[in-house]
Amino acid sequence: MSFNHRAAGILLLAALSGCALGIQSGSPTETFEVPVEYREAYRRADAQVHECLLGKGGYRAVGDVQSAAGTARVEVRAPFSENVLARVDVQALQANASRVTVTMWGESIWNQDALVAMHDAIRIGSASCKSYMPRAQETSRAR
Repeated sequence: MSFNHRAAGILLLAALSGCALGIQSGSPTETFEVPVEYREAYRRADAQVHECLLGKGGYRAVGDVQSAAGTARVEVRAPFSENVLARVDVQALQANASRVTVTMWGESIWNQDALVAMHDAIRIGSASCKSYMPRAQETSRAR
């Protein structure tokens, strides 16, 4: 194998390793309830994914709605490895109430800030890549 082939292989492995891990046990996660029907919560999460979390380089959104179970999921997957970098699980609680669990990889655009922005997008129904809503702890500190 020539030096150029080895160098190209090493560069390819290095490029792929940036997203090699994806979501792990210590990744940022949050579970919360929203006063919206589970399919609407899913639509809001999917809109946020497409607006803010696909980045560049072939990342893709994969969604699934299980009507019989009252659940839905949307994920962002890395190219080649298919590792999950962001995941939103939605479960119907009642006709107009859902439990949502958001998990982010914790690196790059799939970080804690993205988790907070996803929470806000699902809660208020408007996609934005940055949260402008004060957090409960910020409110208590401001007093």
